[in-house]
Amino acid sequence: MRGDMALLIAVATLAAAWDRANDPSQFAFLISGEFSYKLSELKESVKLKDQPWSDTYWPNYRSGIAQRWFAKDPQDYNYTLYTVDELRNLTTDEKKALSPAEKYSIYIGRYDYPLVRSEWMRTSKEDPRWEGICHGWAPAAAHYKEPEPIDVVNDDGILVPFGSSDIKALLSYYVGQYDRGEPTAFVGRRCNSNLGPYSDRSLRANPECADLDADTFHVS
Repeated sequence: MRGDMALLIAVATLAAAWDRANDPSQFAFLISGEFSYKLSELKESVKLKDQPWSDTYWPNYRSGIAQRWFAKDPQDYNYTLYTVDELRNLTTDEKKALSPAEKYSIYIGRYDYPLVRSEWMRTSKEDPRWEGICHGWAPAAAHYKEPEPIDVVNDDGILVPFGSSDIKALLSYYVGQYDRGEPTAFVGRRCNSNLGPYSDRSLRANPECADLDADTFHVS
């Protein structure tokens, strides 16, 4: 009982400190009904029936989904693209190491590799290291079942081995770059400041770095 009271006080205190950027009511348009702010009415935990899958965010500074697997240089841009004849002579293991963007282009028979080239144009070695397609990965992981590896053959008879993460990359890219159909809510703010020694003073000077509140997640 004492622990419940302490948590209730903590939630009430944090709720009183919510600013608009952290208020969970921003999610209200996504649900039917109203939020409950009573601790006794909140579940201790919630588990989704279908668990979202994990993957990388395909960082821009590594050329997004054009990055080849096992690349010696993680910033390996403008690698040599294979011709049809060269692809026919590659082993399956060598094809597995191709990037998701390459595999998709080969599958649709585009040996000019438009998806690879568009990724090279969209991304840069100079991009901040946090930039990628996590805005596509997060909803894709929630809306699509975790894909299984699959080998397919294109119209020219070339085997294209898609690993699970190749398909995840393409789903994340599609949702992040093209699928704008569903409404979204953004709670919290981006912290772009170097706080230096972590302290209450540094957080007061940079309030955007003090969120996101744990109770915002719990209420949501």
